[in-house]
Amino acid sequence: MSGVHHQTDFTAAYKVGALTLLTSGPFCIEWCVTLCLHAMVPNSNSALILVVCGSLFAVLGACGGAALAKSWRNCPRVAAIGAFLMVPFMFALWSYLASPPAGGLGAFFWQAMALGSLGCLGMGMNITAALGYLGKAYKVTHNGDTGKVVGSFGWFYLVG
Repeated sequence: MSGVHHQTDFTAAYKVGALTLLTSGPFCIEWCVTLCLHAMVPNSNSALILVVCGSLFAVLGACGGAALAKSWRNCPRVAAIGAFLMVPFMFALWSYLASPPAGGLGAFFWQAMALGSLGCLGMGMNITAALGYLGKAYKVTHNGDTGKVVGSFGWFYLVG
């Protein structure tokens, strides 16, 4: 009977991992597109400012997500909140690309800064919750591959 419970936890962990890839992956790509657009502006440090702020908020999101997951004891809920925080930036970027404002990329900077920072906060929460859930599932099943799976999942996001 307990083997079925372990299998359910393991299957649920794979689902959470896949959903995290499906939500955080597009955000990472769109964030990189925004950084590339701002990097093409001559004599501007806007891409550097966005990278620093985005990285700071991703780390804050990871710390906050870990604290919430520990206090709530519900990693999928934390991952869902993180996914919801990424959505406003995605819509703002799509809106900018569909019809750029009269001020051009400079007019989009502050919107990208505010919503992108919020999205990076959500991405940090989302990834931390998924890593915690995967680590928990592998530990429950007494699988020796815990470090390999969680480490490779984290490496994918650091490199990607």
